[in-house]
Amino acid sequence: MIRVQQPPVPGSLTGPNSTGGRERAKVTAFYGIATNSAEPFAFAAYKGDDVKRALTTSFHGKCAYCEGPFEGTAPVDVEHWRPKGGYVVGGGLRKPGYYWLAAEWANLLPSCIDCNRERTQDFPDEPAHLSGKSNKFPIVTESRRATAVGEESRERPLLLHPYFDDPDEHLEFLAEGLIRARKRGSRRSRKGAKSIDVYGLQRHGLVNRRATTLRRMEAWMGMIEKAARRLEADPSAGVSALLREDIAEGLDALEDYREPASEYSSMADHMIEQFKARLNL
Repeated sequence: MIRVQQPPVPGSLTGPNSTGGRERAKVTAFYGIATNSAEPFAFAAYKGDDVKRALTTSFHGKCAYCEGPFEGTAPVDVEHWRPKGGYVVGGGLRKPGYYWLAAEWANLLPSCIDCNRERTQDFPDEPAHLSGKSNKFPIVTESRRATAVGEESRERPLLLHPYFDDPDEHLEFLAEGLIRARKRGSRRSRKGAKSIDVYGLQRHGLVNRRATTLRRMEAWMGMIEKAARRLEADPSAGVSALLREDIAEGLDALEDYREPASEYSSMADHMIEQFKARLNL
């Protein structure tokens, strides 16, 4: 996950007379009737073409959670960070959900199927189990759960959001494409750990894809390190110019991996900074 600047609100969700504005008024009236609390509502405004285009562009065709590509390979799931239909508490689904946020721009994120939908996944060193966000939205204190417009500010969500959080403060990457919660003080980030669990960021297929990217990066790192060691051993002018050129070429190649549009750029950024610090580059 990388931090992303929230893009402008699409026209279909702007203002009370927009598709989103009209749906918000309608669903608020619907759930204002107590007997409708467990009834489904046909949400549709979040599916607008301009919504999908804006999210695809802003996130460079990548999942907001795992940074895996969806553009050109699968349809994007427009995901509700705070679930619209219901939310999981103690293993059960409580309804209604955050229905008033169903067409709220900041609550909509692009997701791949595996991060968004609950499915059985394989995990390194763990038995296969259900993974994927679905209707999960854990918070620190359940008694502070929002049940009406404006009460969200009293919640303390345990899931990272790319607009409001800096994922680098909560997540770190290891060898072989693995990920874990970053240490903050004496403890590892609770928000990082919960996000890894709920979004399924340690699922086997995703770890393998990150590892493949990392191996490509390591080939460049090996070349750079070899040139740096040779330069240290023989700093003569003729050799130095050639070796510095090799190092610069390798570093330029690595920079491409951490461009925001690149797959798994957060992992790339983390690994490149570690590598440069180790070689004092």
